[in-house]
Order: sequence, then C-alpha cells, then structure tokens
Amino acid sequence: MDLTVKDTVSSAIILRKKTLRDLSHKIWSNPEIGFQEHLAHDIITSFLSSENFQVEREFVLKTGFRATYKNSESSADGCPNICFICEYDAACEIGHASGHNLLTTASLAAAIGLKSCVEKNLINAEVTVIGTPAELCGGGTKIDMIKHGAFKQVDAALMLSPFDKNLASPPAFCLLSVTGKAAHYSAYPWEGKNALDAAVACYNNIALLRQGLKPNWMVNGIITNGGAMPNIVPAITEMKFWLRAPSHTDLIFLQQKCAACFVAAAKATGCEAQFNFEDNIYYPMIQNKRLGDLYKNCANEVGLEMDTDESATHIGSTDMGNVSQVVPCLDSAFNIGTSAVELSETFRDDCNTERAHENTLQAATALAYSAALLCKDKEKMSSVKEEFESQKTSLRV
Repeated sequence: MDLTVKDTVSSAIILRKKTLRDLSHKIWSNPEIGFQEHLAHDIITSFLSSENFQVEREFVLKTGFRATYKNSESSADGCPNICFICEYDAACEIGHASGHNLLTTASLAAAIGLKSCVEKNLINAEVTVIGTPAELCGGGTKIDMIKHGAFKQVDAALMLSPFDKNLASPPAFCLLSVTGKAAHYSAYPWEGKNALDAAVACYNNIALLRQGLKPNWMVNGIITNGGAMPNIVPAITEMKFWLRAPSHTDLIFLQQKCAACFVAAAKATGCEAQFNFEDNIYYPMIQNKRLGDLYKNCANEVGLEMDTDESATHIGSTDMGNVSQVVPCLDSAFNIGTSAVELSETFRDDCNTERAHENTLQAATALAYSAALLCKDKEKMSSVKEEFESQKTSLRV
C-alpha cells in the first residue's frame, strides 16, 4: 500500500466531485448517437483543457479527441504513457442505457487522479485520454485510431464499464443489398422481381440457420429499406447484419454460412444479392491478467468489493478488443448499484443516480491508483508487458 499515492489520487478526484457529476449529468441529459456526439465532445474537451491537458479536438474523427498531460520530467526516455479511454455515444431511441456518461466520467476522474501524482512528482508518467465515438452502433472508431497510430506510444490502455463487458466476443458487420425489378402490384406484378420477398426469405434463412449455430455464435439482422410504396413491387431492399463469434476463425466460417443464406434467398426470388462484410472486424478482447490483478488489489484498498465469479461472460461486442491486440489493456466492470439489465430504460435511469456517480468515482480512484503504482514500479510494468507479448496473436491490427 502506498498511502501518499492513494491519498493524492483520492483527494484530486474528491475535489472535482461536483464538476464531474455535472459533466456526467449533462451528457446523460443530452444523448447523442454515434458520430453525432458534438455536445459531449465539446463538454469533455473543455473540461480536459481546463485541467491543463493539451487537447486535440476532432482527432481522427469529427467527434474524436486526444488529450495529453506531461511535465518536464515526463519527456524523459522510458517514461510510461497511460491511456484512459472515453466512450460517450448513446443508444438509438433510449439514450444512455449503456451508461457511457459514467464510463467517460470514470476515465476522466482516473486521468485527473493520475495527473495529480505527476504534478506532485510522486511518479514520472504521461497521461493520455482518447475519446472514441460511435461504440454502440459498431462504428469501430478505435480501429480507425489504431490505424492512425494513436496507440503507438501508449504503454497501457484502461477503461471501466458500468456493466460486465470483460469478456466481449468479436463481431463482423455486413451490409446486404438485394436488387430485383419494380412493377405495379395491381396491374402486372408478374413483370416484377420482388426484392422485399428476397429480403424476407433472407431473414428467414438466417432464422433457420440459428438452430445449428453454437451457443456463442450469434447473427442479428434488420431490414433497413423495405421499399417505397405498398403498391409497387420493391426493386431494391437493404439489410444490415451483425455477426459474432469467439474467434476470428469462427467468424470467417460464420460469414460463409450467412453468405449462403443471402445467395439462396436471392436465387429463389429471381433477384441479385450484393453484400459486403466490412473491413473493421472486432477482434477478441485480451484482458491483461496482471493489470486486472493490480486493479483488484487497489479496488480492495479503496473499499470496492469485487465480484469473485470469474466465469461470468458478456456476449456484447467492443472495439476495445482491437486495442488489446496492440497494447496491454484492462476493460473492467463496476457495479453502479442496479439490478437492471443493460440497454433497458431502468438501467438508463439508474445511470443518472447519485449512487451510480459515487460508485463511478470510487472505481475511478482504484483505477488511477492502479495506474500510479504501475508507473512507479518498473518491475510491474515489465511484467504487464511480458504477459502482453506472450499473448500476441495473428489478429493484431
């Protein structure tokens, strides 16, 4: 236990408790969907600027950002760079039902806590905060930032989620367009080739496919364009699918099965199917166990009770998995004091309570404390990097 470091972190976060609460509430009260998080972007970057971070607004994307803090000592060779990740998009129609207002607040609070240790010369470190838009809609913006080189100088990337996202499975995204031939239903429907029939057949084919899929393989889809007028045979329809599987190899195999469903539906209705599995595939999340153990120990020291059930999994998806392929990562969960299911209206409402905010700051204190100890102890950092190197896979971006 390092009382000086822990007290410094805790005091810095407590001092900004109201400011962080107001920031969280403002983001929660003004939900913005992926790629449209302009208000959240401005609120967060203004806060970081006021805390003397060097802020790059519209970093890589219009609503992305990167902020860094370092003092004169931080420029020395071998100085660790700890990155905290922010996500701040809301779910369509139901707002912040994934708690991204809390996720962002936790990352900001942790960054401030670590920065306070740098300011007081308790540690030598560079503090980075990266804002990644459009996580919920599958934007894959962390992948764009990896390609841009945003994580090249980062030694560890940390994030806290207000629900269990520790073991996310990787998805792929597929856009499907079916082309038929328009005709008037009441005059000469036999002249047409019904692209909507093809879309419905495609959806049914996928539904039948599901009974033969493994429990951790998932396919979800919607019809995004079903035609323009009820009395016209639709010439074009469009669909969107998300595919999930626990490994890249499984995902490719699942793509092949889905492709067969698409082609069969088009052939059965005399239409043509065009589909594209997008390049920004999410890779499996590699949790760095040594980072996780350090966080657990620090959480216990600040009075945060950790769930000991390591078998629980979450079948959601996150592009944080791609980050974990290029740098040691921790994406841990914290209890906001609710029994509600994520992406429900009740969970959304619970993400704006005082209890949720208190729990968020407590978890952020543990995360900042962990980061400070990591920076202070070269052996710990080396151990984390050694584990990361041993986990390298062919999937790295």
